[in-house]
Amino acid sequence: DHNAFEQLQKEIAPDNLEIGLRRPAAKPIPAATGFQFRHDDADFTTAVHRCTGVSKCRADNSGGGEFMCPSFNATKNEIDSTRGRARVLEELANGELIATWDDPRVTRALDLCLACKACAADCPAGIDMAKYRSEVYYRRYRGKVRPASHYLLGRLPVWTRLTATIPGMAAISNTAMKIPPIRNLAFKIAGIDARRQMPHLQSHLFNNWAPKHTCARKTSSVPRSDNGKKYVVLWADSFSQSINDEGARDMIEVLVLAGYT
Repeated sequence: DHNAFEQLQKEIAPDNLEIGLRRPAAKPIPAATGFQFRHDDADFTTAVHRCTGVSKCRADNSGGGEFMCPSFNATKNEIDSTRGRARVLEELANGELIATWDDPRVTRALDLCLACKACAADCPAGIDMAKYRSEVYYRRYRGKVRPASHYLLGRLPVWTRLTATIPGMAAISNTAMKIPPIRNLAFKIAGIDARRQMPHLQSHLFNNWAPKHTCARKTSSVPRSDNGKKYVVLWADSFSQSINDEGARDMIEVLVLAGYT
């Protein structure tokens, strides 16, 4: 009868069945002054729980051993996959196994994330680990002094712009980086692997070079066709602006040969 069915249902699926599961146990983490997560009800918890474990981030999408996440592609460790990182952040939202933003396990999970946003483009659930990583670091260091590497690398475009515009600064920096003790100390402070090569800083900005060698010009709006001429806007990133503009120069040469000005 109906009562017997209800009793059986309680025994098979008790009221506390959801206790301990990630989503029911997770507490809302409302958006603060960082990202607003408008597509996730302004809730960080909802955002990280987009991951359904479908595992596309672990799938070989090319047939040649290539995966969505470049760090997982290098290590093949679950914690370095988009799904693995999402699981750690879900536990942070749960608050039982991981209770604080500065927990070493959170740091470990996000440490190798390159913020390339490949997951944001390829994940069917719309996971954006670069955004979540930025939000975690923002909440972790809000009102606190950050590690030196954050200031050095986070503001790298500012520092390299100075070396490119102050006469002699690039030459001094390049010479100093050839001295092993200075180079090793600088790399240690910046958190850079000592096996990496130090880029050669250039003594000019690409934006200053381009108008002198092409018809390039500064404009506040997208150039329009004029008298049949073809225009194109070339955006130079911070690396091309002040560290190595060879690629940007080559691009201008190709565009000019193709008839663009």
